[in-house]
Order: sequence, then C-alpha cells, then structure tokens
Amino acid sequence: MNTSEETFQKRNDLEAKAAEISSHGQMSDEQLERLKDICASIDPFRKIDEKTFADLNEMGIHDVEDPFKLTNHLLRILEENLNSRQKNEQASRASSREH
Repeated sequence: MNTSEETFQKRNDLEAKAAEISSHGQMSDEQLERLKDICASIDPFRKIDEKTFADLNEMGIHDVEDPFKLTNHLLRILEENLNSRQKNEQASRASSREH
C-alpha cells in the first residue's frame, strides 16, 4: 500500500471510530461509573474476564479481541462523555446566569 492509500485508510478508520463513539451518545451516571470501572480493571496482558465481557456486550461494545484497541476505544468513549457533560454543565450555568 502506498503512502496516500495508507493515509486515506487511516482517515477512514478514524472517521469510523469517531462515528462509533458518538453513536454511544450520552451515558447515564451508572453507565459512566461502570465504564470507569471497566477501564480501570482491564489488563491488556490478560484475557478479559466473563463479567467484563458481559458488561461490554451490554454497553454495545463487541470488538474485544485486541485489548489495546479496546482500552483506547473505551477511554475515548469515556472522554467524549465527560467532555459532553462538562459542556452541558457550562451551558446550563451560562443560561441560568442569563435569567
């Protein structure tokens, strides 16, 4: 694969990942706490235990073959949700100041 094809493929991969992350939408407090626990408990050098696997499936995350990719994916979802919450809180405070 030449350089321009590799760049194109990487961009497509990143766009697909971004779309997948945003498709998870805003998580509830409970889901966010579960996600934090999962992120803290995953060891990329060990097989994912059955409970964590079930939790991931319940959250709609099925690609768990590569623990490094999985961890990065989970952290991106977590970061996206935390950033979204922070923006919503800031917007809420700004709108309450206006009234």
